[in-house]
Amino acid sequence: MVRKTCVGEIVEGINKEWPEEMVGRSDAFLAMTERIPVVAKTDVVVLIRGETGTGKELCARAIHYLSPRAGGPFVVENCGRLPADLIANEFFGHEIGAYTGASGVSKGLIGQAQGGTLVLDEVDSLPPPAQAVLLRFLQDRRYQRLGGSETYTANVRIVASTNQDLGAQVQKGHFRRDLYHRLKVAEIVLPSLRERNGDLEVLTDYFVAKYARKFAKPLRGLGAGAMGKLLAYQWPGNVRELEDVIEEGVLFAKGFVLNPEDLNVPEPLSSNCGAMEHGSFKAAKAAAVRDFEVMYLSRILAVAGGNITKAALAAGIKPGTLWNLLRKHDLLPSWRREKIQRPSGAAVVR
Repeated sequence: MVRKTCVGEIVEGINKEWPEEMVGRSDAFLAMTERIPVVAKTDVVVLIRGETGTGKELCARAIHYLSPRAGGPFVVENCGRLPADLIANEFFGHEIGAYTGASGVSKGLIGQAQGGTLVLDEVDSLPPPAQAVLLRFLQDRRYQRLGGSETYTANVRIVASTNQDLGAQVQKGHFRRDLYHRLKVAEIVLPSLRERNGDLEVLTDYFVAKYARKFAKPLRGLGAGAMGKLLAYQWPGNVRELEDVIEEGVLFAKGFVLNPEDLNVPEPLSSNCGAMEHGSFKAAKAAAVRDFEVMYLSRILAVAGGNITKAALAAGIKPGTLWNLLRKHDLLPSWRREKIQRPSGAAVVR
């Protein structure tokens, strides 16, 4: 049985604003999502780490809307845009006349997020002075607005996110060790799409359905060879890149299925780099064989127009053997995977 979950299925009836895009069935994905409701129940600082496009803001949003703070504001700030000389003003705000041009009161990011959650995206990009300001705030949650004397106590949940290894940044002297430990009370690491075995198919089906509705297209799923083309690519931009490709494909698709030519995916020049660098010889060999089979089968099936008999003849193998390989790599058209009649003598590969 296929295991499939989404953030919305973890806790029922919380809030409709949690991210529907967080879907998957892989062990890596499920292990990550299981941590979300646990940390959401508390007010601990959370550090979300993952490659670009893995869904860090979606994860932060899920934490917020599964928490008792769901009714409060959800504020996201990209730390890369904060000027070092104005960091205190950006965080804590200012009073009237605090500086030239300060004609009104500013609550700052902390004030805006009062009673809710403040997400500090790209926290690794904070310059040293800003890191010191944030550290002092995290120690007692007390602050003063620029130009004011009143001390405020913040009622804010802090979530930090980064696509960097902050531990390595600490070793290089680019990030404060004490701040790193303050942020890393609870850490959630988002797996890359390459590490989420089986989730590419689940996400593809989700995005095809989503954009077929958006663009009012009568798409029934993927055509022959389309999934093979997606599987042969390594997706350095992760889920965000996959969604962009599917959205464009659905927008310009002309038929009832999404075909390989509808998908603007780069050629897989070095699809096995990850396995070669980080895995054993056996793992790298298995990945190379898998990628070759996917690429070869998807292309020969596309040339044959989806006709398994013709594709088998061109490949020089029996139709039953080809059918098994196509099923093994999930290369059969998605709208007819269960209905297609396998050639005589073909056994199901599971």
